[in-house]
Amino acid sequence: MKVIDGNEGDVLKAEVFSTGMFVRPSRVLLVSHDMFELATLGRMLADAHAVDTSQNAEEAWATAVESRPDMIIIDCALPHNSGFELCRRMKEATEFQDTAIVLMLDSSNAQAHARALDCGTTDIFRKPHDKMLLLARIKSLLKYKSAVAALRKARNELEKRVEERTAELQKEIADHKRTEAALKESQARFALAAEGSNDGLWDWDLRTGKVYYSPRWKDMLGYSEDTQWDSPDHWFGKVHPQDVDHVNKELSAHLDGHKQQFYCEYRIQHKNGTMRWVLTRGMAVRDDEGVPCRIAGSQSDITPRKLMELHLRHDAMHDALTGLPNRALFVDRLKQAIARSQRSTTYQFAVLLLDIDKFKLVNDSLGHSFGDHLLIEFSRRVKAIQRSTDTVGRLGGDEFVVLLEEVNGLEGANLVAQRIHDEFKAPLMIDGRQMFVTTSIGVVLGRSRYERADDVLRDADTALYQAKAAGRGRHEAFNSGMHMKVLTLLDLENELRNAVQDCSQFLLNYQPILSLENSSVIGFEALVRWNHPARGLVSPMQFIPLAEDTDLITPITYWVLETACRQFKEWERSAGQDLPLYVSINLSGRTFAQEDLASRVAEIIRKSDVDPRRIHLEITEGSLMKNPELALATLSKFKEMNIGLMVDDFGTGYSSLSYLHRLPLDVLKIDRSFIEDMQTDSRNMQIVRTMALLAERLGLKMVAEGIETEEQQRSLKAMRCQLGQGYLFSKPVSGQDALAFLKKNLKLGA
Repeated sequence: MKVIDGNEGDVLKAEVFSTGMFVRPSRVLLVSHDMFELATLGRMLADAHAVDTSQNAEEAWATAVESRPDMIIIDCALPHNSGFELCRRMKEATEFQDTAIVLMLDSSNAQAHARALDCGTTDIFRKPHDKMLLLARIKSLLKYKSAVAALRKARNELEKRVEERTAELQKEIADHKRTEAALKESQARFALAAEGSNDGLWDWDLRTGKVYYSPRWKDMLGYSEDTQWDSPDHWFGKVHPQDVDHVNKELSAHLDGHKQQFYCEYRIQHKNGTMRWVLTRGMAVRDDEGVPCRIAGSQSDITPRKLMELHLRHDAMHDALTGLPNRALFVDRLKQAIARSQRSTTYQFAVLLLDIDKFKLVNDSLGHSFGDHLLIEFSRRVKAIQRSTDTVGRLGGDEFVVLLEEVNGLEGANLVAQRIHDEFKAPLMIDGRQMFVTTSIGVVLGRSRYERADDVLRDADTALYQAKAAGRGRHEAFNSGMHMKVLTLLDLENELRNAVQDCSQFLLNYQPILSLENSSVIGFEALVRWNHPARGLVSPMQFIPLAEDTDLITPITYWVLETACRQFKEWERSAGQDLPLYVSINLSGRTFAQEDLASRVAEIIRKSDVDPRRIHLEITEGSLMKNPELALATLSKFKEMNIGLMVDDFGTGYSSLSYLHRLPLDVLKIDRSFIEDMQTDSRNMQIVRTMALLAERLGLKMVAEGIETEEQQRSLKAMRCQLGQGYLFSKPVSGQDALAFLKKNLKLGA
């Protein structure tokens, strides 16, 4: 089937040169079993390309054989890995040797990425698609493949011309050896051919040292026909100094009989001082003893082809957006630096890996075009500090890299990193908008122990991760401990993913929340713990941030809610009565942003048969303020269910009172950091007093976290703080121990 925009006719009509000649638009074949993917990409490409689509590998092969597309884009998600096999089959088929074959895959699937490279794909497009960059890369690939096909055709034609011309020369040389009369006749024909040929012809008598240069040969170099030249110096004296040895080597190889033909590409100086690329071909005539006595041939101006090759080589090794060296070129230079460090004990290099802090936020909020301009301006700032011996490259996305050669140890590398930070103290101007940008930098000092460029970049990435974890806008130097830390973190992440599969390794502890007035239990906060089969109890400080970063926190949160609801029903059955208290469950920012959060919570509570009034949800202040309007809508749904709502860690974020008073909240929880220093820091005391007054004015209850001393309890009680929790009352305990605490506190029967 074919996918093309309704304006196809207008697009095709527009692709006509002023001569009136029709130009076929590039034809693209999309292969995916996902109809939505086909429709989306089809619409993106239809304005500039003729688009065919197929939903499986066999249909795609038949379509490609029939339509001969310029590019084939294959979704790696085709069933049974047929996308990879289709790519491999097409790469091996001669009819598709000029066709760009591209694989689409998810950016997170490293195994698919490796397999795509193995099956010979021309390029890889990552999902989800960025329209502007996708179209630019498609255009670049089509341009590259078109140029390669043109070069192949030109080379074939050139080789044919060489063969034809060589055959003519061989025949002429054979005729010369027969008789003097035949020689004169051949010379006459040669002169006539030289006059009409587009190539420059030359004839060198090796015995006399005289060289005949045709008028066209002289014209190629900007000289007139009457220029009196007959010496080899007029030729070899103009060859580029860097190419002289190469030309002499090729000429000697032919004259010595090691090569059948003199064939050489090199640079030669034009009369105006510029250098032209030429291709010189020739064949020697030998006497009866096999000694060369004469050599003749032609010279072609191949400058346009060479310039095109250089341009293509530059495009292949440089980033299209910023013009900086791309990953391939940078890695090549890094390999050279590694090799040099292994040869010399005094040589040191360093690699700085940079990325733009919060670039994704800029890209998502201001658009990809704005993001591209930001990347361009960022690259200019970094390049401004570059020394002549350094290399600044772009690895992709907002990730840049600097290779410092002849660096003065780690101190010198850190100085360059600081210069980069200083460079961005002044704002960037992007499309008339002033932008303040910071960058995080990972620093690696190159040593002889490195053998692979990938290892250097891996360690730089590790240091970059540490720099971002330490607060962004800073640089960190790599050390071996970082690598072990990252490996440990990766192991922990994999183990956490396995644990989330059935949540059997998780357990809940409950910390009581009491009335500061009469010490009666008001509720419990449910706190998740991870009982690792090998590591034992893993600190929440280790796995909770990791769960939030990997979005594993949401399934864990739903498990906590289900488990807490079951535990509450068990408490009521054991107590033999309805309990006048609640259980609070923490919601992370990621979970709070889920569109189906309210419906999932309602379903869990309904299945557990728990009174919704007995469930409180704790949301951090930062999560509420990230998108106040969305927070208001979500909290309103919870209030309609009669679920209690609490602001956790109050005072640590940046709440706006204009929004806070609009939210349907029940409780403010003051962060423990204010409570623990309250007795020694008068400012904290005043902050807590102000928060208590604010809660009272807003009609909210206030819970003080982290109460550990009776003095703290008395002070909070004096401030009319109603509720508290902390080790003064109880540490977090198991569900069974919580029931025992509850029975003792409420004087319930066994």
